[in-house]
Amino acid sequence: MSYYFARNMPIRLDQQTINDLEFESIRSILSGYCHGPSAGARMAELEPYAHLSEAEEALDTAHELLTIRNVEEGFPRLEFEELRTDLKRLAIKGSVLDLEGFVRLLDASRLVNDLIQFFHGRKEDYPRMHALVHKAYQTSEIIQPIEKVLDARMKVKDDASSELLRIRQELKRTRNEINKNLFQSTSPNKT
Repeated sequence: MSYYFARNMPIRLDQQTINDLEFESIRSILSGYCHGPSAGARMAELEPYAHLSEAEEALDTAHELLTIRNVEEGFPRLEFEELRTDLKRLAIKGSVLDLEGFVRLLDASRLVNDLIQFFHGRKEDYPRMHALVHKAYQTSEIIQPIEKVLDARMKVKDDASSELLRIRQELKRTRNEINKNLFQSTSPNKT
């Protein structure tokens, strides 16, 4: 039997074989490495591959990622917070995101853009990872409006809107007046 034929034959794993391989333990171990609930849920639903070729493809993709992380410089950190709740909220007309939601969206968008940039021109070196990232697209239309209103510390800028600027200036004047009055009332040199 040729190798090609064997690669495309279905892998027949009955429940007893899955139990003998302690696949449930593998799921549990993998879930422990997950940083978010979505990834944990995907690991909990993990099933053995039906064909050897699928398993080899997944291993080759994992090998590419491992090689990139160990050899390449400038590869973005693959860390971001879950967006599922924020995306559900955005789908509701008239709903709003809190500041943390905007920061999560900004971080995820920047990560996608960094990945696209990293794999640009590396299709031959990392074909599987390139294919995964190729499905994504630049998200500057998300990043630019958020960066326009948030500063480097991820706080809303005073000039994010004219109304906000007016309110913050009024608060500053009021705070200064309070401090001035407090200082005058506690000063020992009252006239």
